[in-house]
Amino acid sequence: MKILIVEKFALVRAALCTHVYEADAGAAFVEAASVAEVLSRPAGDVTLDLALVAGLSRTQDGLAQIRSLHAQLSQTPIVLLTDPVDDAWLLEAIAAGVRGLIPRTASPKMFTTGIRQVLSGEVYIPPAVMLSPEQAAARGYAGSPGQKFGGSLGKLSQRQIEVLSLLAMGESNGAIAKHLNIEKATVNNHVQAILKALNVRNRTQAMLVAVNAGLTAAEHTGGYAA
Repeated sequence: MKILIVEKFALVRAALCTHVYEADAGAAFVEAASVAEVLSRPAGDVTLDLALVAGLSRTQDGLAQIRSLHAQLSQTPIVLLTDPVDDAWLLEAIAAGVRGLIPRTASPKMFTTGIRQVLSGEVYIPPAVMLSPEQAAARGYAGSPGQKFGGSLGKLSQRQIEVLSLLAMGESNGAIAKHLNIEKATVNNHVQAILKALNVRNRTQAMLVAVNAGLTAAEHTGGYAA
């Protein structure tokens, strides 16, 4: 497993390598101080399994860097270590190639969970990485795309609320099935029904609805905690 770490400061890169190693003891590392440094290298020079990027601005320039990095690294999933973001920026980041966001304030457990989940092919977006609607408004962001779906939650069954609450924590369908003691195929069916009821295109947008609605798994799944 080969992991790219992009971070300005060498000491911080070393610390990130240590925490990634906790998630995958077989990891080997390629380091860079900036996205520009990565882009200066020959495309396809190294085959990577994941790119962890810290310090990107949550602006259109940051999105442009993500797009360039994604084009350079092809199918390599990108994980951002970031401060909280509004969901409009998040949706653009995901469209640009991001497959995980980990808050800079994350605990080691949350960090390793996020890395493992993205390495397994899932998307990882914990609620802690999202700005609240009040924070977004205070920072001058436009209305949150997820908020307009809030009333649609009333269309969901209690079981679907439980599934959505766990989905909002970034859990995979397999993990949700294990926690709720149901078949993975049943979870798959619930997820499809949730997407239809909320009128969203994918599980990422469903996550945003859940986060903006304040759903927590602790409230809706018998005290579950990540």
